[in-house]
Amino acid sequence: MTQTEDSGSAAPKQPDTLCILLPMGLWFELPDTWANRRGAMIVLRGLRRRDGWPLVTYEHLAHALGYADRRNVHNFWAEFEACGADLAAFFQRRKKVDAEVVAHCEQIWQAHPLWSCAQVLTEFRRRWPEQGAQLSEQNIRTAGHQVGFLGVQQVLRRQLAEGDVHYQEPMLLEALWEMAHAGAQAQAAEALPVHPLPERLAVVSPSGAGQEPMAAPTDASIAALEDTLLHGEVSPSKLAQLWAGPTGAMLLAFLLYYHGVSLEVIGRFFDVHKTTVMRWLSPLAQLNWQAAVHQGRRFFSGTVAVDEKWLKIAGLWWYLFVAVDHVSGLPLHVTLLPSNATPSCALFLLQLKALGYHPKVIITDGWDAYVQAIARVFPHAQHLLCRFHALRAAFRRLRAHVPSGQARRLWTEKLTGLFRTPSKRTVRRRLDRLQAETHGSPTQAVVARLLAKLPQLLPAVGSTWRPTTSNAAERFLGAFERFYRAKGPFQNLASAQKHVALFMLGYVFETFSAEASAARQGRCPLQVAGYEVGAIPLFHVLNRPNPARLRHAIAAGYALAA
Repeated sequence: MTQTEDSGSAAPKQPDTLCILLPMGLWFELPDTWANRRGAMIVLRGLRRRDGWPLVTYEHLAHALGYADRRNVHNFWAEFEACGADLAAFFQRRKKVDAEVVAHCEQIWQAHPLWSCAQVLTEFRRRWPEQGAQLSEQNIRTAGHQVGFLGVQQVLRRQLAEGDVHYQEPMLLEALWEMAHAGAQAQAAEALPVHPLPERLAVVSPSGAGQEPMAAPTDASIAALEDTLLHGEVSPSKLAQLWAGPTGAMLLAFLLYYHGVSLEVIGRFFDVHKTTVMRWLSPLAQLNWQAAVHQGRRFFSGTVAVDEKWLKIAGLWWYLFVAVDHVSGLPLHVTLLPSNATPSCALFLLQLKALGYHPKVIITDGWDAYVQAIARVFPHAQHLLCRFHALRAAFRRLRAHVPSGQARRLWTEKLTGLFRTPSKRTVRRRLDRLQAETHGSPTQAVVARLLAKLPQLLPAVGSTWRPTTSNAAERFLGAFERFYRAKGPFQNLASAQKHVALFMLGYVFETFSAEASAARQGRCPLQVAGYEVGAIPLFHVLNRPNPARLRHAIAAGYALAA
């Protein structure tokens, strides 16, 4: 800051110069103020060539003034024309997005950093109805650019997707944690007892029968559906009756839905709108199949694989958390949370604890947020890391430190062979040898990181019951990934929860294919976990669908086309 010679006071800071290069090679210069920018847009846009076309295009002005889209300049020109093409009226017109509006938007965004412009506008109108009634979503977006929140929001969403940041209030989460912990203890005391997995598992093959369908489904009560699909008879005649009414059409729609057919295609199949199809499927999402399957007892191996997968809900990143029994592959608990940071991981584990599960071993893919969460919720459980994910992370660091292909392949073979032994002593000796070889080399950091994870990798070496990988959770999330590609993203949280519940219904009752292991072929996850499902009609109709309705609808479609 400079001082004047007369008074020695600070001289006012002069505005920067706004320089715009015109198409003819001329420069247009003005002090860079907001009013001058608005005036320059109008004056330069008003210049015409001999043929009557504008001398300066919207694109040129937008680029010169730093706007991302030419429509920003066009909006100012439209506002100028709305003022009767009068510059004085244009400059005197009161802006909707003034300093007060910007301050209010900043206040809302500080409390809710990931809210969209539409959500901020709704909250703005709720707090300041008179002022908010004159604003539009575009006005909120303009305020977001002025306050800088939209740029920050993009970075925050990317960091949330990568797991680098979360924006929860620590004090609030701490209070909620204490309340939830007390509630979880009370809920776990009322949960069903957990038994070890049975030694011998019964083999029950699904059966089915065929009969011509009748009409499209109508809204059915949850109790009636549970009596029919979960507690009904499984004789061939009774199963045939399920396909011969509205319930059969509902089941057919669910089978097409679960196996990747879009709601729009299913709607065309039944000659209804896709929202009608989703309304048909809604009762299935609320079926209490757990009570029908458990029959007063639950089976649990004591070993849990935990993982999460990102998905989009209402334009924001959420995470589907799942805890899977490592031995049976049955998902024990599934939930949706807005973050995968430590507080969310702890909340998910607390929900698992509230269901009455107390695992002896928990295996994760190496996500650091689980370290503190597991230590807090299950302090007596052993936390293991997935060997596959640990080696994959090592290979990724190796590519960053060793650019040479030949040298990298050599180190890759050494790292891959570390765990090819049932002896813990051999693994530790091999790592010590690698650490000595990498001393002072770029690969030293790779081996050092792997050594830091050794306490959570070594217990599974040579063990007959501790898992080496989190494949149980990966199989579940792989199936959900295929489902999500066809159904996602979801419009809101309620819709996402409904889709997840429908996916769970199909996943636990569908039998594994012939490509699965011998212990799983022909069984569904519930059977592998030791539950008796042969007396549940839903198990049979989902695995032995009646094609009569499908053939009838296809034939009717061909007849209509002809």
